[in-house]
Amino acid sequence: MTNLNTTKPYLHEFYVTRKCTKMEYFTVKAESMEEAIWEAENGNEYFDFDWEEFDFETVEIKEQEIAEQQLTLSGVL
Repeated sequence: MTNLNTTKPYLHEFYVTRKCTKMEYFTVKAESMEEAIWEAENGNEYFDFDWEEFDFETVEIKEQEIAEQQLTLSGVL
């Protein structure tokens, strides 16, 4: 006997907060080492920017809250 119930399960959305270490790799353009240090710390013109995350820890996961009014409008309630 085939199952006539073809409704898909409702997928809940969860907000995840993760604390991680991030390494950034980029190039700055400067006339001296002192200027390059300033540009790296205070400037906003980075070239060849790339990054990677590592050493992360999940801090919090919480389910998205849907307002009752929205559920009523969608026909769930």
